[in-house]
Amino acid sequence: MTEFSTSLATTPQPAALIALYDVNYQCLLALCPSLRNPAMQPHSYLDDSLPDQPPLQLVFYEHTRHTATLGLACRRDGEGAEFLPDVQLRLYRDSRQVELLAHHGVSLLPGRIPEGSSRTEWLSRRYSGNRFLFDWLRDCLRRGYHLAPHSGRLA
Repeated sequence: MTEFSTSLATTPQPAALIALYDVNYQCLLALCPSLRNPAMQPHSYLDDSLPDQPPLQLVFYEHTRHTATLGLACRRDGEGAEFLPDVQLRLYRDSRQVELLAHHGVSLLPGRIPEGSSRTEWLSRRYSGNRFLFDWLRDCLRRGYHLAPHSGRLA
């Protein structure tokens, strides 16, 4: 068994999940530096400046001093649009973390362990979802997306 397959077979530790929340926060702020300011006015941002790439949109659903609930999605009209990432996130300003809440409008990560589920299953699901978010945010940065008031246009 390879080192990679061994690591997949083990249950992620809570510290690994917290580390993902931290890294996701840094990636999201690199993508949208305006989020660093807790006093910012919530806007919807749209970066459609990359040729041959679907536009990336950030939408505020809820905004308080310490948290924000955001939607982040690639938007493309027409065939295949449903396969593009569309996530709901919670930004925690005080702890500097970002957590995946839902994908395509389906809540993936209940805050409490659901009845009939094991702690291991719950932790694995949260870890997998947030690992997807990490990979996607890094890919957005690699492709050159940048959500800022002067980049692309405000939606």
